[in-house]
Amino acid sequence: MNPCSIRHRILAIVILAFAGTTLGQESVLQEWSEQFTEWKDRSGQFTVQARLLKQDKDTVTLESPTKEVVQVAKAKLDVAKAKKVHLAWLRSQDIKQLELSLPHIARISETPEAVAELLLVLHREYSTAPYAGLFAGTIFSWASNESLKGKIILEQVIKRIESQRNFDVDAHGETLNAARNNLAVLQIKLGNSASAAALLTDVCNEGGETPLATYHNATYLCEAGRKLPFTLPAANIGSLLRAVGSSQGHKDARGLEDKFAYWFDFTVPIHSPGKKEKPVELNHDPSIPSNHVYYGHGSGFCIGPGLILTNRHVAKGEDGSKLQLRVMTGEKPPFQSFPVSEVVLPQNRDLDLALLHVEGLNLPPLRFADKAPKQGAAIRILGFPIGGTYGFAKFMTNGTINATAAVGSSLPSLITDGQIDAGNSGGPAVDLFGSVVGIAFAESVVKEEYGRGRGLLVNPEDAVQWIREKHPSLPLIQASEPTFQDWEAVYAETSPSVVLIERYVDRDFVIDKRTQQTNASPRDLNAAQLGMFFDPWCLFCSGKGFSTCVRGCTNGGIRRVIRVQVGFNRVNNTPIYGSKTVYDPCPTCSGSGKQRCKHCENGRW
Repeated sequence: MNPCSIRHRILAIVILAFAGTTLGQESVLQEWSEQFTEWKDRSGQFTVQARLLKQDKDTVTLESPTKEVVQVAKAKLDVAKAKKVHLAWLRSQDIKQLELSLPHIARISETPEAVAELLLVLHREYSTAPYAGLFAGTIFSWASNESLKGKIILEQVIKRIESQRNFDVDAHGETLNAARNNLAVLQIKLGNSASAAALLTDVCNEGGETPLATYHNATYLCEAGRKLPFTLPAANIGSLLRAVGSSQGHKDARGLEDKFAYWFDFTVPIHSPGKKEKPVELNHDPSIPSNHVYYGHGSGFCIGPGLILTNRHVAKGEDGSKLQLRVMTGEKPPFQSFPVSEVVLPQNRDLDLALLHVEGLNLPPLRFADKAPKQGAAIRILGFPIGGTYGFAKFMTNGTINATAAVGSSLPSLITDGQIDAGNSGGPAVDLFGSVVGIAFAESVVKEEYGRGRGLLVNPEDAVQWIREKHPSLPLIQASEPTFQDWEAVYAETSPSVVLIERYVDRDFVIDKRTQQTNASPRDLNAAQLGMFFDPWCLFCSGKGFSTCVRGCTNGGIRRVIRVQVGFNRVNNTPIYGSKTVYDPCPTCSGSGKQRCKHCENGRW
């Protein structure tokens, strides 16, 4: 036998000796090094040269110089090596979860309940990373008053960070403090004020500057214990006051609202373990002004060089806001970004269309069908609907044309049973030949009238007529009909022309609008800009909007005992009397057993 072959076999046997198992089907990838390094087992008996292919929570997959591949339990590795490689895996999980969470985190103010559910999915999938859980647990309490659910999630986040600190004692310092602060607010809402004081004390004792939200919550908790419906033990007040007094406070805390504040700031590790953590900015695109924030998205499609067709309501700002638009190309993140240089709108406001001029955009244009589709025609709708768990992705939805209206009508021209969700607006509806037969713009509000109808489409003839007014020489009609055999081929042909259109608006506009909707105090604006949100739910009634009747009635009834006949004595022909308890409607609460909370309006401060 060849001596070189013998050495290769011995090397494979040595790896298997401390592996204890063969290669599995794990799919969690973690790049480590292209170089072969020394790997030892925990007993020190075996040493091999190998490189790391991938790893998961409990195992690593190694490859020898001769391409033999084995899976090794981390528990069998040398302690130092196991710690180092596992820390790299933890960091990779953190970064993956963060990258998937950022698109949702940026939309907290728009649909917080939906964002919380999406982040909860990521929290469960990446079982060691803290970011999605930090936001999900806080949002559940802040947006929908699900404090117990949020408490469970935030406790898991703290356990995850503490577990990571077995490998890196400085991991997630700011994130841990944010989780403690937010969990303290939930504990207060649940009546566990002593636990809340302990959490806030831990943050104040960390050293350095105490976060503004924690400093505010700690001082407010000591003061509010005298007037709010919870009891804070004197020992906890003393320790909390000492911790606050010894920490570095904030002059800004004096101007905050008298409510408990959540804190959403966090830290993220860079790729190299052991280096100092640094914050991550949500907006990396230099074409978007730094004072602008994400404000929804829509879809569109290319109709000519640098020309994108979409909806008016996608491209035009509302309530006087000035939108900053960018066009994103690709199937899913990471997208390629192009700034919009000009927006052209039709004079007819009933025509929900807009043309975007995008310099440098080179996509294959879609062509329109030579006539509107007939009732019963099969179509497919392309676009970027909101709701994908892992961020934006392009989808094709089945549909049928249910009804049509006259060309030029101010009413919706086409009704389809195809699903049109937020984010689909401006996307094309295509037929089996790949021709555009409508432009999605709204979910139907006339479902009953049209039976199954639920999606609204702009008539393609209306679109072509308007575009020709602006670009007379642009070829718009499908000259010949390709012979596609199935919808997969149609998607492959038309999908590259469909784009995502992101909308950004000045941050002050968003804050002002939120303030108008919630009747918030102007002082809330400063807190929002600092990444802080106040809990809006009333502590006196636990956010229910009502409290138990002050008269002390029983479920709305006043107990009264009356004397009634319960039988008849047949021996002496006399009635038998007894007592019976009856409940009269309570005059204080009108028999409801509860009364409107005097401290709030429908459960909110």
